[in-house]
Amino acid sequence: MFIAKKIMVFVLMFAILVVLREVFDFVFNFMRENGKYTPSKSRLIYAGLALSYILTIIFTGFRLW
Repeated sequence: MFIAKKIMVFVLMFAILVVLREVFDFVFNFMRENGKYTPSKSRLIYAGLALSYILTIIFTGFRLW
């Protein structure tokens, strides 16, 4: 159980970093001259999965049965 919780915390930190990277990419690309942000489809899916994991942990917590 202890190892599973550590893995969950690691994945949570990784997901937070993925979301922060996408936010910073959006802000920096928006501040450029053309103001366009066009991520690839795989990056959008990856960011969506990371955000959904973060929200799941927020709403349900780190409970292990």
